[in-house]
Amino acid sequence: MFVFDIYLILSAICGIVMGIFVNTSWYYSILIGIGTAIGCDVALIVISLLFAFVISLFIDISKPVEGKVKPFYRIMVEQYCYGILKVAGVKLNIIGKELLPDDKRFLLVANHKSNFDPILYMVGLRKYRIAFISKPSNLKIPIAGGFIHKCKFLAIDRESPMKSLRTLGTASKYIENDEASIGIFPEGTRSKTGELQKFHDGVFMVAKNTKCPIVVSTIRGTEDVKKNFPFKRTNVEVRIVKVIYPEEFADMRTTAMSNYAREFIENDLKE
Repeated sequence: MFVFDIYLILSAICGIVMGIFVNTSWYYSILIGIGTAIGCDVALIVISLLFAFVISLFIDISKPVEGKVKPFYRIMVEQYCYGILKVAGVKLNIIGKELLPDDKRFLLVANHKSNFDPILYMVGLRKYRIAFISKPSNLKIPIAGGFIHKCKFLAIDRESPMKSLRTLGTASKYIENDEASIGIFPEGTRSKTGELQKFHDGVFMVAKNTKCPIVVSTIRGTEDVKKNFPFKRTNVEVRIVKVIYPEEFADMRTTAMSNYAREFIENDLKE
């Protein structure tokens, strides 16, 4: 169970207790119970955020993370990602999870529509311990930046080919050393029109270098979260479209690998 759900249960219990023992009419008892539940929930969330803030003060994002991700940081990130989705009113449906390889690390590639996209995978595919390659500014976000750094998220500087190559090399080591699977959005930025953009071919070097499977995925619905919040729930769908195993791309260059993966995503989005 996620901590956010525990918060809701504890808050509801506090509200019920207050409603029962307040010596007033049933109508006011209900109002007091609801108010107590909301107040307790907010208080618990604030306390947990303060705790995370204090921990983040001791995280240096300039230092590389050695070895496997410590469970504490991974659990914290997963819990907060789940809470964000709950508060935002997102209902996540994942299709094709049975296709994912359980015995090896992989490179996940998907279309990109919203800032919510990596959050979905962190929650829906938490079993697979995916670390995303992201823009540098995401690792500088207060509280969150330090924690995702500890979960081996990597910043990629697309303005510097040399720095980009180093980032992709680090990502390859994470897979080779069984430290994390790698997730990336090959478009490089969110699609504001909904149309699939050109892929950056170089990201497929990670699969080429490590001979790991490429998990091809699509996302639908995350672009609607902002306009639906807070009065309407947003149904979001993540599909595992195809797993491309090393023998399929052994003789391909990264450009061909990119085109091959992009074709699966494009065709699936047309359905």
